Amino acid sequence: MRIDINAYLGLWDFRNPGIDDPELLLAKEEEAGVDVAVVSAPGGLVPDATFESNEELLARIEPYDDRLFLAARVDPAWDMAKQLEFLSRPRVAAIRLPAQRKDDHRQQEAELIGAASAAGLPVYLTLEVAHLWSVAEHMEAEDVEPIVSSYPDAAFVLAGEGQFQYPCLRDVILSFNNVCLDTSRNCGLRVIEKYVGEFGAERVLFGTAAGILHPCVTRDRVEKARIEPDVREMVYSGNALRLFKRLPPSSARAPSATV
Repeated sequence: MRIDINAYLGLWDFRNPGIDDPELLLAKEEEAGVDVAVVSAPGGLVPDATFESNEELLARIEPYDDRLFLAARVDPAWDMAKQLEFLSRPRVAAIRLPAQRKDDHRQQEAELIGAASAAGLPVYLTLEVAHLWSVAEHMEAEDVEPIVSSYPDAAFVLAGEGQFQYPCLRDVILSFNNVCLDTSRNCGLRVIEKYVGEFGAERVLFGTAAGILHPCVTRDRVEKARIEPDVREMVYSGNALRLFKRLPPSSARAPSATV
């Protein structure tokens, strides 16, 4: 089984327009042998990003109840009551914090992370989303430690890591057990081996940035990694099924064929 925990559904306001059709996204995921995908709506630095994009995306993926789940974009500046209620929806599998923190909304941030943690929803920190030289989202590496250290009971996923941030994050990842990484980092054939060797197989999750990149790129990277078959299965699905409480084993389809 393969679970893509970092896919995107919708149109981006930058060079790569993205994929706005659930059927097309699933067709791309099927090429990579992906059975279940956790999708986000494009957002981040887009100035008109709104909470309502979550509701619209949830309605669009509703027909795909065993294959598509939502990583809801949240923002401490948005209506808190709406957001907290939304997190109770069974198809919401994770939350994604904005790339920039706001000092005057720390209490609201704590409420959102606390609610996600209580519901068993991982919290995504989007370090970078980019295509070629167009950057749609960017969180500074030095902003990671204050967040993960403040909420030790929450499970954080460093999603879409940029090419140059790994050295800055290494000590933080080693210091805090509540941090996992996804594989959608767009550089280096041996990055999977590096992650598994330095941080442990249980902290590496299969993510592809499908909707911006073709998921087969990451699939091939995992397949060619010099790791044991049981470790590869942990990366593909075992870790996600353990961390994402809204992705029960009963939602699993037949295991993907070996490439």
